[in-house]
Amino acid sequence: MQTILVCDDDKEIVEAIEIYLQQEGYHILKAYDGEEALEILKSKKNGNYNVILIDPDYVPEELERKQVFGVVFEQGHNNLKIDKEMLKNIVTENKDLTEEAAMDLVISLITLKYTQSNSVCFVKGGQAFSEIEGRKEGCVLNNCVGTYVHGVFDETGFRESYIKKIFDKKGISFDVKTIDIEEYKNSQYDKLANLIRENMDMDKIYEILENKETDYTPQFVLPKDIEARSMEIIESEMITEVPEEYKPIVKRAIHTTADFDYETSLYFSPNCVEQARKAIKRGASIITDTNMAKAGINKRVLGKYGGEVLCFMADEDIAKRAKENGTTRAVASMEKASELEGEYIIAVGNAPTALIKLKELIEENRIKPVLIIAVPVGFVNVVEAKEIISKCNVPVIVARGRKGGSNLAAAICNGILYGIE
Repeated sequence: MQTILVCDDDKEIVEAIEIYLQQEGYHILKAYDGEEALEILKSKKNGNYNVILIDPDYVPEELERKQVFGVVFEQGHNNLKIDKEMLKNIVTENKDLTEEAAMDLVISLITLKYTQSNSVCFVKGGQAFSEIEGRKEGCVLNNCVGTYVHGVFDETGFRESYIKKIFDKKGISFDVKTIDIEEYKNSQYDKLANLIRENMDMDKIYEILENKETDYTPQFVLPKDIEARSMEIIESEMITEVPEEYKPIVKRAIHTTADFDYETSLYFSPNCVEQARKAIKRGASIITDTNMAKAGINKRVLGKYGGEVLCFMADEDIAKRAKENGTTRAVASMEKASELEGEYIIAVGNAPTALIKLKELIEENRIKPVLIIAVPVGFVNVVEAKEIISKCNVPVIVARGRKGGSNLAAAICNGILYGIE
């Protein structure tokens, strides 16, 4: 989960932004003036958080230079002034350009000036309502379709026809010469490699590479200390500032999978962990979609508060229900869960169909889990199922993307259990 600092002297603006960003899954820090924001930043990373003071009077040099492996690259700053004056030279036969269209063009050009290359901006009525990354096939957003101008030349037939017309108009013979793109790219790589070799001490580089040795000597760690040592390594290698209330769960997810992507891909709805722990103290149980996840959850800790771990997947009545209804066992298991009394957490680590069924049951007011842990792994309907369950009106922890698994579901449950005081 990413943290965003929102700072403005207008309290209403800060609170409005906070509500929106929390809905999008961000952790929010608030400040109402620059000094307050600075104090918040100073407290991060034990006082080692980098804070940069920008000089408003600074004027950069006309040419920006960067050295890469001895090669100096330079380019001028984009100081182009964008206004309606630059639209006066209309080169097409149709010279009509309304005031509204000119304003839309100016807004789109300003927007694109400060975005990455190959982006497309849609503007209507003075409002830039989308800026998305361009691709070879163009850009599609809802009912809007567009492409950058040179994109039309990616179509071979159009490109050759266009070039031939220009050649015919100028009276030049048209002889198409086919160039293999991979061969051309490799030739350019060779030129770049030769340029680098000419400007660097390659003998010294090879000497360093040949002498560099990696120490693979195993460390002696007592069995009882292995987990603690693993957590220390994870903490030292994490690069994302995860909120303290979620960090133990994120670390346990990484510990189980050795995958640091979970630093950013785990989504926590607001207060979901605190609510789950309170429910467990009241005796809530955990329902899983696999016996593997059931085996991995710490039943001793859960049992202290009166809860138990349940999995219906191997039950005979579930197999019969799934066959009669033409559904999966995971769907039948969620239907059975909706018939239970009491509070419970549902942890899904395998079946996206379980999440899809849960959404249906929630909308029909037939089920309201204390928490849904949505971490199935796979390729078919996995991403889609996670996204739809994250928008339901229940607390969730979601591993966005294709990654997940029963081991991750169990690890998240244990992370919640171990944090109960």
